[in-house]
Amino acid sequence: MRIIFLALIVFSCNNNVNLPKQKAYFAPEFEIPTYKKISSDCNYSFNINSQASINNIKNCNYEIYYKNLNAKIFINQIVLSNSIETVVNTFNQKINENSRLSDQIIQSNYVNIDKKIYSKLYSFVGNSPSNIQFYVTNQTDKFLTGSLFFETEPNYDSLFPYIDYIRNDIKKMVDSFRWIYE
Repeated sequence: MRIIFLALIVFSCNNNVNLPKQKAYFAPEFEIPTYKKISSDCNYSFNINSQASINNIKNCNYEIYYKNLNAKIFINQIVLSNSIETVVNTFNQKINENSRLSDQIIQSNYVNIDKKIYSKLYSFVGNSPSNIQFYVTNQTDKFLTGSLFFETEPNYDSLFPYIDYIRNDIKKMVDSFRWIYE
């Protein structure tokens, strides 16, 4: 009787049973970022991740490209011909348009009164066309916007580690931002 019981145990252990795979999340590994200063002819400077490249598109509009992440941050300088409130309202309308596919919007502010840096950053939770949008202004005559886009179909769950990594870069960019007054 014991031999039959042991045989059943031994043979049942070798049985290849197909079990469902456990849910797992893709966890990309990122290098610890280092930053380089970018000075422009457009009267401002800021730091970007050394892994990214920057291209001047035209008229003080830039593209910060993360080749290894297939992501771009578009930086646009807006010449203030209207009041700052009008420009902020237009920016907020674009935020509302972008948020239609979002589940949640997370807003953060950055203010450095001594350096005349006022910034708002909007992070969109969900499959939005742009996952992060922000602006930097001196609240009088200078206004810069930024938008993060990926060169792929928006899938927030898959893109989240990349969004979080670039969000930290954007925070460093805003923190290092300086207006150059002539």
